[in-house]
Amino acid sequence: EALARAKALALALGARRFLGEVGLGEARAAMRAGDRAAAAGLLREALAIAWETGIGYLGPTLMAELALCVDDPAERHGLLAEGEAVLAGGCVAHNHMDFRRSAAEACLAAGDWAGAGRHADALEGFCRWEPLPWARLHAALARA
Repeated sequence: EALARAKALALALGARRFLGEVGLGEARAAMRAGDRAAAAGLLREALAIAWETGIGYLGPTLMAELALCVDDPAERHGLLAEGEAVLAGGCVAHNHMDFRRSAAEACLAAGDWAGAGRHADALEGFCRWEPLPWARLHAALARA
């Protein structure tokens, strides 16, 4: 219900950027319901909007979430590499945290233990000047 309302408001305001956030929320709900294919479709749509409206706002987060949904190792690797490139180029700070959390999860799902550890280290590194319990928790989960 909240996502439907957010979508209606974004459309009414002409704020397409926020449609990406709605798509992310819908995709996460689909993932929790076990529908990875639907989640992937929603994330691909949200990512297309992000490229159109400014990839630095939500792009890396969407890329890592999509990496959780895809079965092809090459596509997963490409999405994570692209997300890291956008992070390195500069973007909104929440992407650093959300990307690293989801990227570590995608690596774990693929059996890439070293990749998960690398993302955990990067998450903690990003928050080194202001350590956050949330970041420490997700880094510890990735390492465990």
